[in-house]
Amino acid sequence: MSFLRGLLLIGITMLSIQHVSARIYHAKRIAITIDDAPSPSTPLFTGQQRALSIIDHLRKSEAPPIGVFAIGSHVVDFGAEQLRLFGLAGHAVCNHTYSHRSLKNCSADSYIQDIKKAETLLKEFPGYAPLFRYPYLDEGYPAQTEKVNSALKDLGYTNARITINNCDYYMSYIMQKALRAGKRIDYEKLRTVYLKVMLECVEYFDGWFALQGRQSMNHVLLMHSNDLTALYIGDLVQALRDRGWTLISIHDAYKPVPDDFKNTPPTIAETESVNPARSRNAPKGMSANYLAELFRQEKVFIDAKPNETYTASN
Repeated sequence: MSFLRGLLLIGITMLSIQHVSARIYHAKRIAITIDDAPSPSTPLFTGQQRALSIIDHLRKSEAPPIGVFAIGSHVVDFGAEQLRLFGLAGHAVCNHTYSHRSLKNCSADSYIQDIKKAETLLKEFPGYAPLFRYPYLDEGYPAQTEKVNSALKDLGYTNARITINNCDYYMSYIMQKALRAGKRIDYEKLRTVYLKVMLECVEYFDGWFALQGRQSMNHVLLMHSNDLTALYIGDLVQALRDRGWTLISIHDAYKPVPDDFKNTPPTIAETESVNPARSRNAPKGMSANYLAELFRQEKVFIDAKPNETYTASN
């Protein structure tokens, strides 16, 4: 009996170790990033109100620092105070070029100068961090890519690739179009649709990388500086935590870690494979037709009453 009992205990111990190992191996860690900041005013928010709303939601959620990828021309034209607020709140101010051009549409040399022009401006802000993200996730053609990446290395930048894509910008477009058409928003339904789509994209790409044998990596979520982020980033943080995700600081997302936890952002080829403009290998939430139909089915927008005003509190 003692021999059998010993085998049983060994078996239970091994199962427990395997269970713990599996949980460690698929540790769901995610950093949040926001592109195209600072952003202009809309009928719902001024640019500064939007920045303050995002900052407040993150503070209340006790979220770690996010990466705010700034367009230099936006800072000059209307958004310096927005960016300063993000930096003062502890978030990282990062480089998204000065002019927000696609690398494929210009020379590598002019693109590098555009990066440097943005750096000269952005490094004066609190929270500045040497992280760079290609606009449109476009790393150009091979010769361009090699030259720009070499320049980034010389400038001390980390290429801040993403691992989780989505179309929050298109959902924002649908909302703004409805407002211009005189529609009223059911904000609870909008919240439900937004979280459904964002979480589906998170789980899709997490699964996609798991199929590549990358279960344990630091994920980086792409979002944009828009009204949906201002309204629901706090809800998204909570929903991610409810599903077992641990939010990590943008400052930790690209740091070297042990081999089995090493962050491996997509290569250029993999970025192409998750870009909806280049491939069908994407979740349904990255389909414009799907999103338009989802908003229609859920009746997110309602005909407005005469003289009704539109604010985020409606």
